Amino acid sequence: MSTSQYTVTMIGVRRNTAKIVPLSDGKLDTERSAPAEYTCFIPIWTPGKPVLSMHSGPSKEGPTIGIADLSYFSFGVDITKGDPNSKEKAFFDMQPSSRWTFYGFEIPLDTPRGRRIFSWKRTKKDITGLGKWDFQNLKLVDKETGKVVARFTHHFTGWSNRGVFEIEESGEIGIGRKEWEELVILTGGGLLEYLRFGITMRFMMR
Repeated sequence: MSTSQYTVTMIGVRRNTAKIVPLSDGKLDTERSAPAEYTCFIPIWTPGKPVLSMHSGPSKEGPTIGIADLSYFSFGVDITKGDPNSKEKAFFDMQPSSRWTFYGFEIPLDTPRGRRIFSWKRTKKDITGLGKWDFQNLKLVDKETGKVVARFTHHFTGWSNRGVFEIEESGEIGIGRKEWEELVILTGGGLLEYLRFGITMRFMMR
């Protein structure tokens, strides 16, 4: 089974833009049918803006793939897949399994093979040294099979290099590879912003 890797690099004076570029055997992958890269804009301290917007291509001016925001009425993360101004969009309410412990944030997903529930969870597997105490190392688990279908390894000592997404192919899920990878990056990125700032901070930024 093939695995896609995307490196996440923060750019800009305020480090509020993430360039997300595919890798192949540790090198930039320029032969994929998917876009060469994605851009996530994180408008920190910007009133009325989502916590993250994801775009196709090398800048935030590219087509919008989706947005993530923190919910006013729950402890979750609101995900919009697609351009929020378009009729062709879908909503996901990514809710925590428990409000008292970080056991996981669940994503309900309707696929051609039925409804599946995926859960982003913290992980320490294969993490060494002080990285074991880093709360931004994540894994995405298919709750039906218990299989880990994606990971995010955070580079907590890096200023610009934020980390790497590793995403398993989507054949068992029944949706296209490109759509699956975009969903993983969008939901994972939204959750990382939740973990960095939390819902209290988001209310303050409004």
